[in-house]
Amino acid sequence: MINKMSLANLLATAAMTLGGVALSFTLDSYSLLVFSFFALTVVVGAGLNILIGLSGQISFGHIAFYAIGAYVCALLTMAGCPLGLAMIAAALVSGALGALLAIPALRVEGPYLAMITIAFALVVHHGLVEWRGLTGGANGLMGIPMPQLGDMDPAVLMALLASLLMGAFARTDKVDVEAEIEAILRRFPRLRDRIDSPTGLLSGGEQQMVAVGRGLMARPRILLLDEPSLGLSPAMIGELYDALAALRDEGVTLLLVDQMANLALQVADRAYVLETGRIVKSGSAEALRGDRELEAAYLGEGAVA
Repeated sequence: MINKMSLANLLATAAMTLGGVALSFTLDSYSLLVFSFFALTVVVGAGLNILIGLSGQISFGHIAFYAIGAYVCALLTMAGCPLGLAMIAAALVSGALGALLAIPALRVEGPYLAMITIAFALVVHHGLVEWRGLTGGANGLMGIPMPQLGDMDPAVLMALLASLLMGAFARTDKVDVEAEIEAILRRFPRLRDRIDSPTGLLSGGEQQMVAVGRGLMARPRILLLDEPSLGLSPAMIGELYDALAALRDEGVTLLLVDQMANLALQVADRAYVLETGRIVKSGSAEALRGDRELEAAYLGEGAVA
């Protein structure tokens, strides 16, 4: 059954979309152009908001994918491809390039991710400018056919498409933000005293707690953690792993990568030992904790006695 919050979100989305459709038929040509740019910018901004909101990472590459999709769509329509197919092809090409960029980008975070995405945007920009024979250089493409749908004014059709895309972005599930934040503060009590402090001024352990809490705001079915203990004090590591054990007991699936093998095995149900990217041992965490060979090699003598 749809709850009141979800229904309100759906109605707000419908109202926004219908409002955009109405504007598409009533604005003059220049206002339609401005409105279309606004609606498309909302779509791009929504993608960036998802990235920052769910991962806390900053990307400057969105404009590059925007440009790639636009040029692919324009070139295909100029070659006689129907607009609908051209839009699908543009999305697939942009998605494929995004997947390729993710191979190096997913190995870094913070300023390094920002640097990679800035570099990608610069490469795309210079490539589009210099590849004059295909892209028209700095002047862009000329003679792009306007979209057609019966006798409808092409400018109106463009505004309609932008309105529908803009209306596609809305969260429909009920979110009690204050209650969820309170639950996270109960899970990580030390964050309550630092609630008004900028994250960059928190200690490494506190920043890790914020990162885990931010992930929990998405109500994940699985939580991925890469080296959560890296650079933390022993006290912070113990506090963080206590919270992870509680999450496991609450039914949240954890995929944990950490060099603190002893602690990881105490939290895990099943474990894999990797050397230079290859799995050399696997089994239940209980069995691996009792493996004397593993204890001597990775855990330290007496670590699991």
